[in-house]
Amino acid sequence: MEELGRPEDADDAAELLYETDREFFAYLSNGDRPSLLRLFADEWRRPGSPLHHSFARVVREGGRVVGLLVGYTQAEHAGLDFAAMGSGSEGLPGGFLDHLHRVYAVAQYLFPAVPPAAFYVQNLAVAPDHRGQGLGGQLMAGAFERARSLGCTACHLDVDSQNPAVRVYEHLGMRVLVETRVPELAACGTPTHFRMVRELG
Repeated sequence: MEELGRPEDADDAAELLYETDREFFAYLSNGDRPSLLRLFADEWRRPGSPLHHSFARVVREGGRVVGLLVGYTQAEHAGLDFAAMGSGSEGLPGGFLDHLHRVYAVAQYLFPAVPPAAFYVQNLAVAPDHRGQGLGGQLMAGAFERARSLGCTACHLDVDSQNPAVRVYEHLGMRVLVETRVPELAACGTPTHFRMVRELG
């Protein structure tokens, strides 16, 4: 059963968020996974962050978050300040945020614009020991219903083209609309990304 995310879920959420695009996040953090996990945990608690817990639906087992989906409408997405990422964090290693912001300035081109009347799934993750149990499909079904209730006519997400989740999304009725490759990122091992879409009838 999915629930709203809570501030105290921050550490579990950070681990799961990293799993959503490991290669990209390794490059974004310059290989400093502990600092990126700390940043994610801080962003989970920071109002106005694209990773804020108020945008999340989670599945818990024994008090642990084992699945999460972060998503919002196009209007909410347009109001978020992605450039402020890390503004709520203190004591991160010197140069970490500089590198992150420099890479993100290029990486943002991996992600096409979210059109009006769309619901955007920013992140979907299931803990490795809970995969294959239908939690991802359950969370996506919840996102489709949430999107419809908010008047959205489509659901969009971006995913690494080599991620096995692509097949899951296709099974859920999503299709690849756009393929995006950024040469600078590809040279560092970041694959082509897909914008996948499902119309909500």
